[in-house]
Amino acid sequence: MGQRARLVSEGVAAALALLLLSGRWRLDRVFDTDEELGIWTEPRLWLVGACVVLALLPLQRSTRGRQALVHGILALGTCSLFLLYMMASALWSPELAAAAPKLYEVALLLVTSLCAYRIASLTGRSRLVAALLRWMLWGCGALVLAALVLGGDGRTAVFGGGPNIFGRNAGIFLVLCLARALESRRPAPWITGALVAAVMVLLSGSRGALLATSLGALALLWYVRPRPRLGRLGYLALIAALFGVWILGFTEAGDRAVYMFQERVMRLLVVERYDAGRTDLYLLAYDLGMAHPLVGVGLAGFSFLGLGVYPHNLELEVFAEGGLIGLVLLTLALAPACVKLATRAGRLPIAAPAVFVLLLFASQFSGDLYDARGALLLALLLALPGVSDQPGDALAASSR
Repeated sequence: MGQRARLVSEGVAAALALLLLSGRWRLDRVFDTDEELGIWTEPRLWLVGACVVLALLPLQRSTRGRQALVHGILALGTCSLFLLYMMASALWSPELAAAAPKLYEVALLLVTSLCAYRIASLTGRSRLVAALLRWMLWGCGALVLAALVLGGDGRTAVFGGGPNIFGRNAGIFLVLCLARALESRRPAPWITGALVAAVMVLLSGSRGALLATSLGALALLWYVRPRPRLGRLGYLALIAALFGVWILGFTEAGDRAVYMFQERVMRLLVVERYDAGRTDLYLLAYDLGMAHPLVGVGLAGFSFLGLGVYPHNLELEVFAEGGLIGLVLLTLALAPACVKLATRAGRLPIAAPAVFVLLLFASQFSGDLYDARGALLLALLLALPGVSDQPGDALAASSR
């Protein structure tokens, strides 16, 4: 592969990582003004534009067989069909103008998916995924470091984002650090990073992020091959225990993390059964979907009808606004990646399925369709055929 193709793959990976981490961040947050500056000031639009420009550059296509080409087109087709259908559902939305902002966001997801597919098909799926995970490691690490420096009381969040989003990003950093630790000859720094990330997840107070992170870590241990030896696992566990005791017992952040866990999980969730109104939102979304079972109420119909901003559950949101057709298309888009994870099939970068599981489960408790962009993008990339381009890299290494 030429140097130009490597640079393009790296550039697209960087843009995708920033797109996943930046969310709906706008420049008006920098200028501290209530006046909206318009979509042209949104970094996400610039990032998608950069992906389009890089994807249109002439590159030599990597050699692939007919079967791989068919599988790739099917993966792209199911993802694109789902997003196109959700965009089309704006036509029967209660108010088309109200659906316009969400239509714009779904269109961004579609363009991003097309760009990611083209670059993956030209430069190699594993190379793109490995670079994406590497940029996400650095980006999430920067957010965790910023939270450590800025500090603050209450639930931790940085740069105007919500604590649920920060908890999810800290969880991604934890999983990526664990992936490095499993294959590194010097795992102590990565174990330390994972423990700091765990503290940040607790400080975010996001119970959904805590559960999603735990499942992502378990998925990492499930997918990695060959299985780490018991002696190595014991060594890693000892390092984690020593650093964990020190962080939780002898640092201010550790004390706050323990308090946040007792308050948010033990008291509010276990004792008082407090779920921040999620159950009510789930029931409202389910009832709305049952009232329009085939095609749903239309894009952004849930919020337009005054039921809430969104249901905070990806599947229920799709069912409410896209009906059973939307739900089936979503299942088809996610299924190949889920099957590869469950069967440990293919030569995937070891951290990719774990991050996918984390993002997919995080979308069950917080956010909307656009907030689930990471899960949808990784589902597409993991479904594509490919072989490992860098078998020695800790994140790019496939199961060996």
